[in-house]
Amino acid sequence: MIHSNLISFIAVLLISSIILFVLTPINGESNVISIDKEEQNKNNNKLSSSSSSSSWWQMPKFNCFSCPTSDDYSPECLDPITPPWPICLRHSSEEWVDIAIDSIPRCCGDDLSECKCPMKDSRYFASKIDEYCDAAEVCKNEEKRAFVQKVEKVADSYTKQE
Repeated sequence: MIHSNLISFIAVLLISSIILFVLTPINGESNVISIDKEEQNKNNNKLSSSSSSSSWWQMPKFNCFSCPTSDDYSPECLDPITPPWPICLRHSSEEWVDIAIDSIPRCCGDDLSECKCPMKDSRYFASKIDEYCDAAEVCKNEEKRAFVQKVEKVADSYTKQE
């Protein structure tokens, strides 16, 4: 009896310590939830204007209950190449685009011997690969277009300096 009471006491102590740790403010921050709309909009603007990083945990649009997104690519590019949740959380949108473009020579075409996908022999793979390859080509074209625009912008800045 004493043994089970001691275990219960330790469990309650551990749980309350965890709750206290989670609810304790960090660096003087308030743990009071603000419902001021103006302040929420200001915070949302900070998130949307921050620069996106290639690390998925630093992305401003990251949410552990949805896949990462990016304004740099169209839905025609991102939607078919992004794997379902929770697998999509392993990489950022930019990394999934790079993976898709890299897989075009191996997985798009008649010869799949070089394709690294573990499901390449399944019916599901066969039903999705054409859409995936089309989307990867869209992504590749969007990256080329973005690169050309950056080069033109740099060239314009040099011509304006002269």
